[in-house]
Amino acid sequence: MESLRTVTTTLWLFTRSDFKSMIYPNLIFAAVNTLAGSRMTTNPSPSFYQVIKTLPAVFFWLWFNLLLFNVSNQRLPASLIEDQVNKPWRPIPSKRITPSRARHFLLCLVPAVLLCAYFQGVVWHSLCLIVLTWMYNDLEGADEHFLVRNIINALGMSFYSSGALTIACGRTHTINSTGYQWISLISAIVMTTLQIQDMGDQMGDRLKGRKTLPLVMGDDFARWTIASSVLLWSIAAPSFWHPGAFGYVLTSLTGSMLALRVLLLKSIEADKKSWKMWCSALIQDIIKATISVFTCRGVALLVLRNQAKREGNRDIANMADLFSLSTLVWLGSLWIVYLVGLSIYRLHFSPLARFPGPKLAALTLWYEFYYDVILPGQYVFHIRDLHKKYGPIIRINPYELHVADPDYYETLYASSASGEKRDKWGWYTKQFGTPDAMFATTAHDRHRVRRAALNRFFSMASVRRLQPLLEERVQRLVGRFRKARASKEIIPLEYALAAFTNDIVIEYAYGQSENRLEKDNWGPEYHDAVVEAGKAGNLMKQMIFIFDFMYSLPAWVQEKISPSMELVIRIQKIVEQIIIRIKSEPPSKHEHLEHPTLFHELLKSNLPDSDKSVARLKDEALIVVAAGTLTTSWALCVAMYHLLAKPELLSKLKEELRTAIPDRNTRLLLPQLERLPYLTGIIQEALRLSYGVASRLQRISPDKALTFSEPSGKTWVIPPGTPVSMTSVLIHHDESIFPNSHEFQPERWIENPRLDRYLVSFSKGSRQCLGINLAYAEMYLCLSTIFRLFGSTGKDALGKTYGVRDDGDEGVLELHQTTIKDVECVGDGFIPLRDASSQGIHIRVRE
Repeated sequence: MESLRTVTTTLWLFTRSDFKSMIYPNLIFAAVNTLAGSRMTTNPSPSFYQVIKTLPAVFFWLWFNLLLFNVSNQRLPASLIEDQVNKPWRPIPSKRITPSRARHFLLCLVPAVLLCAYFQGVVWHSLCLIVLTWMYNDLEGADEHFLVRNIINALGMSFYSSGALTIACGRTHTINSTGYQWISLISAIVMTTLQIQDMGDQMGDRLKGRKTLPLVMGDDFARWTIASSVLLWSIAAPSFWHPGAFGYVLTSLTGSMLALRVLLLKSIEADKKSWKMWCSALIQDIIKATISVFTCRGVALLVLRNQAKREGNRDIANMADLFSLSTLVWLGSLWIVYLVGLSIYRLHFSPLARFPGPKLAALTLWYEFYYDVILPGQYVFHIRDLHKKYGPIIRINPYELHVADPDYYETLYASSASGEKRDKWGWYTKQFGTPDAMFATTAHDRHRVRRAALNRFFSMASVRRLQPLLEERVQRLVGRFRKARASKEIIPLEYALAAFTNDIVIEYAYGQSENRLEKDNWGPEYHDAVVEAGKAGNLMKQMIFIFDFMYSLPAWVQEKISPSMELVIRIQKIVEQIIIRIKSEPPSKHEHLEHPTLFHELLKSNLPDSDKSVARLKDEALIVVAAGTLTTSWALCVAMYHLLAKPELLSKLKEELRTAIPDRNTRLLLPQLERLPYLTGIIQEALRLSYGVASRLQRISPDKALTFSEPSGKTWVIPPGTPVSMTSVLIHHDESIFPNSHEFQPERWIENPRLDRYLVSFSKGSRQCLGINLAYAEMYLCLSTIFRLFGSTGKDALGKTYGVRDDGDEGVLELHQTTIKDVECVGDGFIPLRDASSQGIHIRVRE
């Protein structure tokens, strides 16, 4: 059974990427155009159920011929080089099969495909496809010139379409002349617009030496050619069938949207999405014949029904209703057939079918939608419960596995030194609408190049040089504490610390600051906007089209829909102006800057020009600042809450600071602070209970199978290309690693330094958080400075007043209407969610 599953998976991986461009369009073409009756075939009254019965045979013929083409293509050395970059999960680059064995398999496939086609009555179609396959691959027609490639592709599409339609017609009927004209028109559309597929694959095509349109004529020329062709066909194609005003409007809108996307959105992710939209538009063109039939039929039936009712002829009126209903029935039936087939595949034939977990999660993403969007943010805890029921490795949606084993973390989140590749999952990374940022970069090699450009900017040495800025911001924060002591102001600690971290990261990244520490209300807008964006992420990753819709609206409309968008739009404009200004300056002006910005670092790097565009730099800057604000400020909040709520912890910290640096006027240096064990333990414990992000983080091994062994000894083989995730919230509360895991115990890190391997707030491996050094520096300087100057006071659970204060302290800090509930994680909003009734963490500064 296992070997059968391995063979099935290998065959699926050969053809997986072409289902949306070849199988689905032609399968739909065969079904709907057979149902169009005499408009396409010699059958004037096709039976819906008879057509449905032919679809498995149509599907098999399409897939069998596609398998032959793909095996022929993917066995070639040049294709292997390209696939290692663009599609490393394919069977040959992932080493499921060798090129030599693939060639032997191909030799068996050719007669098998022809024999199958003979019995289905389409042997000439398959024979022509084999000739085109030979021209495309072995004669290198695909690499000769983009025109040759497009002609071969268009001819191939015509034979696929006509063969599929011939099988769907049955032995007693054939395609008529109008049908062949329509197939020719579809082939012409393919020939003139298919190069849209090349826009997102330019890196792999360049490695293979292909002469695609964007590489030969340039990116801009290719985009304008595609856009103009799409617009032309969106006007010309409907006129073949005269589908009415609705059909014309629908096609024109789709074509216009696709043309604008190609011209305006130029990132790799956007080009891949445009390719998917092209496939959808092609399907829309394919079904126009049937749409026109049923549109006309629906109008005629409506007129007939109304006339019959006026004349009192109830029988004819009921018959018209019945025929109208039949149209809906066959469309609904087609949808049901698709859902049943998809369900059978996901439960029984998917490479993940053998992994344990709830069947409903394996069937649909709506399962996760319920727990994360409706409840909301509860899937993280439901996953914890599922592990208790099903074991340490489970399937949590149709595509993804989750592991609950802290010792597996360093295998999954492999370091660069290991030589293992780790991709991200695009479905997850798109949730914040910044597709060009490093955070959203899915491919391992592309991420490595982008990260290398910023490694120096966020290195330990660079952060050490930043200490004067950090000290200046800490002193501003302390200055606000002093003012609050005099004015009796209650300080919202979350906003205060978010203002502190935001001022630092914006100054460091952009070269200018919002000065939130100077604002009377601590400038809470940015904090709230990031929190709301995190919460919205659970919905956005399920319905990513919402971003496309929002960004298509004018800015003033976006602001009305979401008030936090006003701030985001304003920051985007500021960032854009900074980037444009820096790009316009001569490079000589940037050579001896005392404080180069993130943009200076990226623009002077060896990144390709496409990675230095304003759009990409803007995405990068927005993510860096968002990530550098809330995760660190929340860790500081957790630390300060526990230090103020537990006087014994603060007493130990103040004693350590007093012993190590007795003179209050002595400057605190980062290397000195990093050697203080108790302060370090407090920071590590705060990071453990603030989690970094509450969301699970997927990694994909693109070219190798991963193995996971349960404590029982059972070993699971995880197929290449599978998203696998782990979650810091669950690891940090593993009682076998962290006993009494909900207790704040800094001593645990002093007693067992090896626990550091299980602290995953910044993740680990080649995609570990880039800002880890800056975050640690902010926490060391902030906590040491505040608690060298201030003590604490409060009342314990019995109502007894306590206090921790050294001689010379400027005052004491007291929690105000704040309990442990205000710092506990109750859900996943990307960052940790608090109880809905929480009013936040507040402190009072007393004399």
